[in-house]
Amino acid sequence: MHGDPPTLAPDDGGSQRLIAARLRQTASAVAASPSGTPGRSPAAERRPLADVDHLHRAFDLTAVPLTSRRRVGGSLVVALKRSLRRLLAPLLDVQTGVNGANARVVSFLIGELEAQERRIEELERRLGERRDG
Repeated sequence: MHGDPPTLAPDDGGSQRLIAARLRQTASAVAASPSGTPGRSPAAERRPLADVDHLHRAFDLTAVPLTSRRRVGGSLVVALKRSLRRLLAPLLDVQTGVNGANARVVSFLIGELEAQERRIEELERRLGERRDG
């Protein structure tokens, strides 16, 4: 099938050839893509980073300001919201902890992905040098 990675039996000693073939396939797909990533636009590449920024900014549900735009009864609405927040405090604390952990894990995984991309680029560079040399 077109686009499928080549497969080799694991015991035939072809694991290096398999890795090289997959790297070549990825490199050719990246080279053919205007954004440098196969099948993704520059806007699609920026969107996850904006989402991660939002995760870090908005993870604390207990820090949401309580306001009301109502001229009449606005202070009553805010008092009601404060009461509701006090009742929900245990749930909000747990969810805030989960949100913070999620933001940290996503940031860690993005860092790992970037490190992996750098290692792949280095391997592709070495592979190109071997082919040329």
